[in-house]
Amino acid sequence: MTSTSHAARSTSRVGEFTLCHGTDTNRRGFHITFENGWTISVQWGAGTYSDNHDAFLADAKVQDTVAEAEVAFIDPQDAIVGEVHAYCSPAKVLALMTEAASR
Repeated sequence: MTSTSHAARSTSRVGEFTLCHGTDTNRRGFHITFENGWTISVQWGAGTYSDNHDAFLADAKVQDTVAEAEVAFIDPQDAIVGEVHAYCSPAKVLALMTEAASR
């Protein structure tokens, strides 16, 4: 599964949180860059593999709060690594954060 919802990190530094938003009001999500240089991207805007996946098709309102989000690993060279993880619960997001932090 590949996602087009990833917004590139502009100037992320190690050990920081980054709010992901664009000019489009449907963007929802954040990045966390860990001390090892790896970043986890958690997204739930329209068209992502989240509870808001179909929002852009029906021109529906994108929900600010969802039960499942899309997660991707971004390596220290800013490349998405592996598959995008679809429809992740908060517990799964936490497990993926732990995995990214320990790479």
